[in-house]
Amino acid sequence: VDVAVLRPQHGWMKLDEITRDRLIEQVELMHEVFGARVVVISTLPLNNNVITKDDWERVIQINGFIRDIAHDWTPRSEDAVQWILVQEFANLTNQMLWHNAIHIGYNTSLPDFSIPGWESAGADMFLHRHKALKEF
Repeated sequence: VDVAVLRPQHGWMKLDEITRDRLIEQVELMHEVFGARVVVISTLPLNNNVITKDDWERVIQINGFIRDIAHDWTPRSEDAVQWILVQEFANLTNQMLWHNAIHIGYNTSLPDFSIPGWESAGADMFLHRHKALKEF
């Protein structure tokens, strides 16, 4: 296997269990198990597993870990993962959420997607949950 794709297991793992060291461990495991020389790590989007603003801030931090690991990666040897790439899944889907919010009538404006930290600006509106009727 030349390439393996890694999606951090938020939902199966608690957010505080996804650390920089564990992500690096997963990258190295991709090589040990599959022989991957390139690992693509997907960033985490805002989804139904993000319940609170603190959760969202932690997801943003994890995505920062992913970008930093890819940027700073130095192969341990010739027979190890040589490159780490970032699949900006979060960036794509989070921008789509903002555009959809406006199209369905949310009273908001688009953040400037080119400014670092845009993900957390005004994202509270996405954390409001519909309170389902308890009578069925």
